[in-house]
Amino acid sequence: MSTKTFKVEQMNFNDGKIRLVDVPYIDLMGDIDYDLNKIYELGQNEFQPKDSPSVSVGDIIHWPNEDKYVVKGMGFEKLTSELYKTLKNSVKESNKGVGLEFRYSVILWNKMGKESFKYC
Repeated sequence: MSTKTFKVEQMNFNDGKIRLVDVPYIDLMGDIDYDLNKIYELGQNEFQPKDSPSVSVGDIIHWPNEDKYVVKGMGFEKLTSELYKTLKNSVKESNKGVGLEFRYSVILWNKMGKESFKYC
């Protein structure tokens, strides 16, 4: 079966490491929301066991055209390049043990609001 591989940056629980998620071409419909949901679904360890956490809220899915989408509690949000850089830098800062205001989850909450985490 022929598949397309998507990169997912595991920002919240895996220090920004990349998890690869393989999606059969037959499961891709060309609808962004549908396809993002399929990537999320197949990024669960029960479907594609990996030596990393399952795809979860706060992770960033890289789309082939260079767009990036953050996984929300319900749905996804396309990131601007500026917000993506801010979030990526926050993971690095969090690893240094700097103040709470630089932590990934705090920046994500401040930029996207509590609605992003509503269904967690």
